[in-house]
Amino acid sequence: MALVVAPALPILSLATVYWLNTGSKAWFPILLVFGYLFFLVLGVPIAAMLLKKRSLRHCLIGGGVAAAAPLVLLSFLSLFSAGSALTSQTLAVVGVVFLAGCVGGGVFWLIAFAGAQEAIASSPP
Repeated sequence: MALVVAPALPILSLATVYWLNTGSKAWFPILLVFGYLFFLVLGVPIAAMLLKKRSLRHCLIGGGVAAAAPLVLLSFLSLFSAGSALTSQTLAVVGVVFLAGCVGGGVFWLIAFAGAQEAIASSPP
């Protein structure tokens, strides 16, 4: 459940940012499909590492990295072909998506680990 719900937050935030900048809602299905594909490639291995750590901090950072990494990769690829892709607008979008990924990581932690953490904390030593 956590692997389905948590990636939706950064994907929808990126689609919303693009919709507000371009005025086109065509980005929603495109980013939804490619967002989940990137999540399968990058997010699932990060989630596997988080299953070992189980801390909120690791989930926040992991969610932010998993959400922002595809954009950073695409920015570097376009940097080599179009001259300068590292504009302040690009950095702002990456920052918004990183923060949305952090929120997604927090949701992942709540769904996957919050109940287990309470059970561990309440168990006698």
